[in-house]
Amino acid sequence: SWQWPDSELAAQFETALPDDPSSAAEAVLVLNVSGSISDAEVPASLADLPRWTVTLSGTTPGPSPLRSLADLAAFSSAARRLFADIERHAKHTQRLHVLAALPLSAAVELGRVHDANVHSCLAVYHRTGGAYQLALEIS
Repeated sequence: SWQWPDSELAAQFETALPDDPSSAAEAVLVLNVSGSISDAEVPASLADLPRWTVTLSGTTPGPSPLRSLADLAAFSSAARRLFADIERHAKHTQRLHVLAALPLSAAVELGRVHDANVHSCLAVYHRTGGAYQLALEIS
């Protein structure tokens, strides 16, 4: 049966916080793990919102960025820290617009660590026709 390969080194993730997220009711979360979403790809309606970014560090994002259970656990920790940072620095943010270049395992993990009773509503976008469109809201 299939299982994650063993790995001694886990992937590392960097989180960039917006300059002043504290008063915004809405913000953007860009997740660059299996690909890179450029500033130009963020929908114009979201461009002026505070932007949080999580990026795979030490390597160029690609189609197979999470190669072990340790890599997935590192992403889970980064997602937990991100939600804690948003709660700490931007407690009044009610809606987080999510633009994600993620493998499926990381997307499931993001949903698993999101707590609707504590965290902002997630407005999840998908890329279609070269642009990001709202696909799903999770409250």
